[in-house]
Amino acid sequence: MGNRELECSDDREARYRQRSQTNQRRYRQRKKAAWIALEAEVAALYRANEKLQEELRTMALRVCSHATGVTHEYYTLFKHGLNGGPCKVQAGYLHSVMSPTLVFLGDTSVDGITKILEQLHLYTALFDAFQLHLDHMETVYDSDDEVVVKTLARLELRLSRLSIATIYPTLIGTNEELVQQLIGRTMELRIISHFTIGKGTGKVERLSTEASASLTAVELLQLENGVSALETSALRSNGELVVPWRSQ
Repeated sequence: MGNRELECSDDREARYRQRSQTNQRRYRQRKKAAWIALEAEVAALYRANEKLQEELRTMALRVCSHATGVTHEYYTLFKHGLNGGPCKVQAGYLHSVMSPTLVFLGDTSVDGITKILEQLHLYTALFDAFQLHLDHMETVYDSDDEVVVKTLARLELRLSRLSIATIYPTLIGTNEELVQQLIGRTMELRIISHFTIGKGTGKVERLSTEASASLTAVELLQLENGVSALETSALRSNGELVVPWRSQ
């Protein structure tokens, strides 16, 4: 092989090395650019995710605030039961915050709003005084679909002859002395309620209550066999009042 051929071979190798180095440099540059772009994209996604998470937290707080607000307003509006003129405002409030499919006290024969108004009407009409106190309220469950607010409340009821006849019908005509002692006394019911508010509707979908009604009514008598006085009573253990015209 002559010198010229050697020189040509060296030139080809040099050009090959140069092209290889250039290609490698371009590859590294493209890789670096792709990495920088990827980092920027990840950072943008991270910021977008943080923004969405913050919006979700804000929305959750707003929903919880709405749920507790609805619950608190319930106790405020019905602190004294149903009140004449304001009754329209109270009914309007229930229709605005309660689901039309709400079931109250397990009675499926009427819608929940009608049932609530019926019970409030009975309690307000039968007792000389009606005082509903909200003692405690807390959010006990929060999911993607609903929020559950638990409340502890006291219902103070001043007995009248009519309410005594409703709760203790066996006393009327058989123990007038005890009836007179009971008139004006206050019966205090402890009530635990759970308001389930749907996040999609913003309305109360379920309302459950537990009350120590029968036990409280018996303890108020201070009789050895006080349970017998509740025979044929219109007061149920959960606090529901079932008067004759509703039980027929």
